[in-house]
Amino acid sequence: MNPLTLEITIKSAEVFKKHGVCFGKMQLYATAFLVGGDRNSAECRTNVDEYRGSRPFWWIVASFRTHETEVRSNNVALVFEVKCRKSVGPDKCVGTTFVPIKQFFDHCVSQGFQYQDVALGISSKLGKPRGVLYLSYVFTAHNFLDFSRFYVPSAPPLFHALDSVQEDRDD
Repeated sequence: MNPLTLEITIKSAEVFKKHGVCFGKMQLYATAFLVGGDRNSAECRTNVDEYRGSRPFWWIVASFRTHETEVRSNNVALVFEVKCRKSVGPDKCVGTTFVPIKQFFDHCVSQGFQYQDVALGISSKLGKPRGVLYLSYVFTAHNFLDFSRFYVPSAPPLFHALDSVQEDRDD
């Protein structure tokens, strides 16, 4: 069972209308969590964008761990929720999207494990479109990494240069 890490960058969103969910100024944030498999993961939450209203910008990186066998058997899904912060009472959910991780994994395998940009439609509980969530993702694992791209040739050892300077001082 090979462990996988799914790294997601939650970039921004675009909410179509207020839909009566948020009264006053929209202060949106997003949450993401894995469901299924042998365990549920912790929830990742972006900060609240107080200034951009229906077009929030977050650029938050989240990492989720799972196993390759769970992904290939389509037992794990990623849930995104865009919520509106309210001053009184609980926050309201603007929209949700549910993505099987296998879709991300298959696309990432075909593209060579590079960052992939995605726009996901978010919808209400009744299935009405509420907006779009923009993100990028990549899978990493020890057997997928190409270590040749991390190799950086080193400079000549510095201690030889320091030894010659020390010899010049002794003379």
